Amino acid sequence: VRLGDGQSLLVITGPNTGGKTAALKTVGLISLMAQCGLAVPCEHGSVLPLFDEIVADIGDEQDIQMSLSTFSAHLKNIVRIMNELGRNALILLDEIGSGTDPSEGAALAKAILEKFRSKNARVICTTHYGELKEYAYSHQGVENAAVEFDRETLGPTYRILQGVPGSSHAFYIAERIGLSSDVVDEARKAQSTRDAVSADLLQQIEESRKSAFKMEELSRAKLEEAEQKLDQYDNLVEEIKTVRKTVRQTAEEEARLVLRRATEKSENLLEELRKMNKG
Repeated sequence: VRLGDGQSLLVITGPNTGGKTAALKTVGLISLMAQCGLAVPCEHGSVLPLFDEIVADIGDEQDIQMSLSTFSAHLKNIVRIMNELGRNALILLDEIGSGTDPSEGAALAKAILEKFRSKNARVICTTHYGELKEYAYSHQGVENAAVEFDRETLGPTYRILQGVPGSSHAFYIAERIGLSSDVVDEARKAQSTRDAVSADLLQQIEESRKSAFKMEELSRAKLEEAEQKLDQYDNLVEEIKTVRKTVRQTAEEEARLVLRRATEKSENLLEELRKMNKG
C-alpha cells in the first residue's frame, strides 16, 4: 500500500468479501505497531511515517436503544474524528457514506473526504459508490485502488492493485451463491446502459491489471535470476583472474627453479672440465 508523495487519499473499492476492511485493519495495526517500536511484518525497504494520531471508523455500530442506524453510527464517529483531528493523522474509514440514499451518501462522503484533506490528513477509505471512483480520478492527490478478487473461490487474494478502481461483481457473486439466473438477468436488464458499460470496463481494467501484475512478478523473477547469473559470472571472472595469477606465479617459480638447477649443473660441468684440463 502506497500513500504519500503527493497522494494523501486512497479510495479502495471491490466486491464484498474482497478484503477491503481487512486492508484497512492491516494498515492501521501495522502503523500502530510501528508507533510502539514493534517489528512489523513488511517487505524490506518499506517506509512507515510517524503519526500524531491514528483514528478509524470501522464496523457497524448500529444500536436500537440509542436510536442509531448504520448511517447515524458512522456519521457520529466521523463527527467526533473531525472535531478532534490534529495536523498529522492517519484516518481509516470503512464504507464511508453508506446506510443512506446512495446519491446523498456519495455527496456527503466526498465533502467529508475533502474536509479531511484540507487538514493534511492521510486517508484510506472503502466504498462501493461509483461517484467516489470518479472523484478519485478527477482530483489531484486522490488515487483509486482495487482489492483483487478470486472469481473461482469468491474470496480475496489479499492483494491491492493501486491506480485502478474495483468492480463489485454483484451479479457474478449472486449467480455463484445460487440466485436464480432469471432474477439475475432481470437485474442486469434493469441496470442502466451507462452503469453496465462502466461495470464491464472496470472488470476489463481489473483483469488487465491482474495480467500486468503477473507479468511484473514474472519480469521481477527473471530480473532476479539474471542478476544472480551476473553475480555468478562476476565471481567466475574473479576466480579465473585468480587462477591465471596463480598459474603465472607458479610457472615463473618453476622456470626460476629450472634455470637455477641448469645453472648449477653447468657450473658443476665447468668445474669438472677445469679439473680434467689441469690433469
